[in-house]
Amino acid sequence: MFFRLCARAPLTTMESSAAGVMVIEDPAERWHRLQLAFSQRTDAVWTGDDLMALLGLLRSLDEKVAAPDWRNQEFVAVGVEGVRRWWARVRTSRPDGLRLLVRTRGGAFGRQFLVARAGLRAWHDLEPPIERSGPRVTLKRRGPEDEIWFELARPEEFRAPGFRRLLEDLLRGFAENGR
Repeated sequence: MFFRLCARAPLTTMESSAAGVMVIEDPAERWHRLQLAFSQRTDAVWTGDDLMALLGLLRSLDEKVAAPDWRNQEFVAVGVEGVRRWWARVRTSRPDGLRLLVRTRGGAFGRQFLVARAGLRAWHDLEPPIERSGPRVTLKRRGPEDEIWFELARPEEFRAPGFRRLLEDLLRGFAENGR
């Protein structure tokens, strides 16, 4: 009986931030920022503030980058005004890191170039190390455009100036391809 009453009550979630207490009104945004997609038995290496910082970085690249679309429960999509497709997706359904997928013009960049520019160290080289294997940067050719996956484990990885310049180049390639 108690659980049935709680399920019907409207839920307002409070999240602390540096500026004080913030109310997350949108339930779709709350889903991602409070990490409800994965089991809470596993501690996440990222927080809702990290997600907002990454989305803020994406939006700061150009004034045409649109507001995030929170509707999917696996990822947050970011589009570009004037282009009907999404440009970037941030997968929030994994506790061991944020996966950023970015689209760009096909054939514009090679994998080794992307790995060097992104500056992401191997999983075992992180401090503390993360028990994962596989590449931190993946390039997939999809017809006229490429999809680039960045496996981000720490906020300082996407705050590096080189990573920002790489994202600017990828956005420019996407915008040229979208015309």
